[in-house]
Amino acid sequence: MNGLTKKIPWPKTILFAKMTWPEVQKAVESNSLALIVVGQTEEHGPHLPLDTDSLIGETVAKRAAEKLRDEGTPTVLLPTVWTGYTTVDLYAWPGTISIKPIHLVNILTDICESLVRIGFKKIALINCHGGNAFAMEVASREIRDRTSVAMCTIAPPQFIGAEQVLSTRDIHGGEGETSSYLAIAPEYVDMEKAPKEPLKYKGKKAMSAAAATKAYWWSSWSLEKRKSGIMGDATPATREKGERLLKLGVDAVVEMLKDYYNSPFVTPEEHGN
Repeated sequence: MNGLTKKIPWPKTILFAKMTWPEVQKAVESNSLALIVVGQTEEHGPHLPLDTDSLIGETVAKRAAEKLRDEGTPTVLLPTVWTGYTTVDLYAWPGTISIKPIHLVNILTDICESLVRIGFKKIALINCHGGNAFAMEVASREIRDRTSVAMCTIAPPQFIGAEQVLSTRDIHGGEGETSSYLAIAPEYVDMEKAPKEPLKYKGKKAMSAAAATKAYWWSSWSLEKRKSGIMGDATPATREKGERLLKLGVDAVVEMLKDYYNSPFVTPEEHGN
């Protein structure tokens, strides 16, 4: 082959964008699970890169997809949706790029509808940025209504089980995200500039309860002035904590995706018969 490296074929590759169309056809015929990471490009303080959310989500999704494949669940990972919706408060620091919520819904709906048209029947959105959650849910409902395919959405994987690892509460750019980035690409993290700016407002307990129950919602960024662009304490972050967080995230995502993949679904026409 004139010294050229041989192409990695399906099913050894999980990367949708690296496949040829015949390989995608084989993936469809194998009833593969299609995963889409919905990321964000935004400021994460003076110590972390703008792609923090996307990189963490991509890493968890890729490791989860590889584990699923190795355990017998055919899986493909699509290119990351690299930016989503961010509240106007984060515009105070350079680097944040935001898509209007309705546009994000349309982008996700179009991508997923294309996958259904190709032949995929199991599609999961993996969210790695809190501001994307509502748009992902709307897109998933749109796909069900338009195509009858029942989708799955998964919340930010980097926070699943975090209380087992972290000494502080990480909301944005704090101990958890900094640790995770240290475990993935430490050369891009500047710990000498790691800030400490935890939440102080009196409603934080109510905010936690609201986040857990979804009974009501507060915009935490509007409650307290920020100086560094983060919400949390990045100073206790370590690479070791990041590896533990990533493993927790991967294991949880794999478990949820297996449950989704193995669950039977009925079409709208089958109801009532």
